[in-house]
Amino acid sequence: MVARTVEAFGRLDALVNNAGYAPPAEVEQKTPDMIRDIFAVNAVAPATAVAQAWPHFKRQFGATGKGGVVVNVSSYSTADPFPTLVIYASAKGAVNVLARAVANAGRAWGVRG
Repeated sequence: MVARTVEAFGRLDALVNNAGYAPPAEVEQKTPDMIRDIFAVNAVAPATAVAQAWPHFKRQFGATGKGGVVVNVSSYSTADPFPTLVIYASAKGAVNVLARAVANAGRAWGVRG
């Protein structure tokens, strides 16, 4: 996704991590595969996208002084999870930390998070 965008437009100005996957089921009904899938979509994919975008943001900063913007969409369930969203809320909690980490680490490269 990142590589194709840079190939088509020559740069990447914004990355929006907006995917979400939350199959409703009680905690004890979640299988290991379901838990892996929930974390893959809600936590691993955004972190992977940031890692792939980062070198482009740094290169752009060196050339223009503007790195890029990362928008991570989380969920209110991280503050008040429903019983069927325990695993989803946990994965989105990782996104909240990712957002703060991007803002801190990106400051030096003009990356806003």
